[in-house]
Amino acid sequence: MRSPCLVVDIDPPRAGWIVLRISLGQEALDVVASYTPRDSITDFLKVVVFLLDRRPGECTVTLNGEPEEVDLFFGVNADKDEVKVRATAYPDHKRSRGGDVRLDGHCSWGGTLDACLLAVRDFLRRTPEDRYEADWGRPFPSALVTRIESDRAFKTLQRRARENET
Repeated sequence: MRSPCLVVDIDPPRAGWIVLRISLGQEALDVVASYTPRDSITDFLKVVVFLLDRRPGECTVTLNGEPEEVDLFFGVNADKDEVKVRATAYPDHKRSRGGDVRLDGHCSWGGTLDACLLAVRDFLRRTPEDRYEADWGRPFPSALVTRIESDRAFKTLQRRARENET
């Protein structure tokens, strides 16, 4: 595994809320987010698929606090094999004032992908699929989970984890 420039952890949903923890180098941020108006978990899984596809471009996950919102931005520069990661907090969903950048930096594409895949793996281990909709208030994103779990990078991560456990 690569050195942890980025660490992401998502707690299982409870009553429509999650806690997402993200560390970028020495900086860390905990965000408490609601299931509405945006489905932050599904949007995070879409970012992971975007990273798996290794396309240049940008993806953003909006984490809905009340009233604060946090945009978690991922910008892939395929030529440099790096990802810009930035978390910007806004006082409310209207975004009437500028955002406050809480985390900002670059990680390797592989390090970013590993961190996100580990977050997904751990989230799925701790989140029973049969309780997901009741606890989150949204349907389980089975197509995205299947896409991620079927990817070679995820399978390699799973195999390494099993080898480290023995």
